[in-house]
Amino acid sequence: MKVSLYIDDELWKCFREAVLRTRGTSRALSDQVAELIDDALTQEVVARGLSMIDKSPSKILSAAEIKPISPKVKTSSEKIIRKMRDARASRIYGQ
Repeated sequence: MKVSLYIDDELWKCFREAVLRTRGTSRALSDQVAELIDDALTQEVVARGLSMIDKSPSKILSAAEIKPISPKVKTSSEKIIRKMRDARASRIYGQ
């Protein structure tokens, strides 16, 4: 999808230079803008969800009331984190 944006020239120049420094190519501009939009929307969804939580004192749980649960499927946080880091690295460095 093509979108036109009206952005201050100096602001766009600074943004473009920052992307070039961090990503090594100006081709990553669209990816960077998409990531920023995604982050902004994620923050909005989280904020909306938090605002929906009932804040009455009778609903606050103490640490003793929170019971740990075991996952139904065997998981490995090490493997999950490695997979996430590899995906991020390939997205950033294009490998």
